[in-house]
Amino acid sequence: MKKFFAVAGASLLNGFYFILGWILLLGGFRNTFLFYVNPVLSAVTFLFLGSLFYRHLRLSRVPLWFCMNLLGEAVGWTGLFLLSPEMLQNLTGVFFILFVRIFMFAIVWVITGILWLIFRRLRKWGEGRDREVVRQSMAELSSPSDTPAKKGKGKNEKLSDWLKTAGICLCGLSVLLMGYSFYFTMQERPAEAYEDKGIYTFKASTVHPTQKQVRTYAGNNRTRTTTQTVYIVTYKTTEKSGYQWKEETSSEYIGKQWIREGKTTQRRVLSIKDTNTYITVEPKYTAESYVAHNRLRYTIMLLVGGLYVIGYGAYQLYRREKRRMAEYEEY
Repeated sequence: MKKFFAVAGASLLNGFYFILGWILLLGGFRNTFLFYVNPVLSAVTFLFLGSLFYRHLRLSRVPLWFCMNLLGEAVGWTGLFLLSPEMLQNLTGVFFILFVRIFMFAIVWVITGILWLIFRRLRKWGEGRDREVVRQSMAELSSPSDTPAKKGKGKNEKLSDWLKTAGICLCGLSVLLMGYSFYFTMQERPAEAYEDKGIYTFKASTVHPTQKQVRTYAGNNRTRTTTQTVYIVTYKTTEKSGYQWKEETSSEYIGKQWIREGKTTQRRVLSIKDTNTYITVEPKYTAESYVAHNRLRYTIMLLVGGLYVIGYGAYQLYRREKRRMAEYEEY
């Protein structure tokens, strides 16, 4: 029962940070607390409460971390919708808050995890070395003639090393993926920034070569950058409106064949109001659905990267707690 109240209290506290940040934002303050102070404060709270609950209640940090982040976030969003019911209709605002918080929490937890690992390594480096020396000495004294010779790493150990390396690499790629999706979400214009010019028919007109850099695998974990020639087919509107659209092809012959055949395609033209430029999208999209589609795609990328980082961090915490409990039971 004590563990339940400890986890519930920590989750409510984390949710309170979210609600407090939203109240400050509604009160006219900047979003600094909601987006930047809140993740750091949550990490500090977890480190303090995790150590406190483990010493007095033997509560593992893994369930505490999950509950603080998942249940606490759910409590925070509930408070946000109670304080501002209109946010239920403002999906753009909800996506923005979700993006920024996930991105900032991921950065804070990655940095916190790295610092925590360094601290644990430094603190236990001497203790672990001394225990290993004592164990080896006891083994040699108990059976000096039967002491096994050192062997190289077995297949299981090598596989474990490969999995560990792959996990760290994927964690780094996930953080990069989150940064990529967050950056392009911030760069995405709102639907109001576009003016729908309608659907036009584009016809293949010209083809010209261009150079493109391609990275290829060269062996021994090395990559090689080479230059490849690709061909750009330019489409012009049959209505003589001046709009163009370009498509890439790998062969000049294919591009010329499209021109001979008079290949056509339909595209919707969206003019950017604050500039003299435009973009073309598939006819099925409007300005609203095009922006919503992009934001959904970036949200999925952010969630995938965030879930992997969270899962990887939770797994490392679980392994550390399991190893610590085994050492505690042994002594």
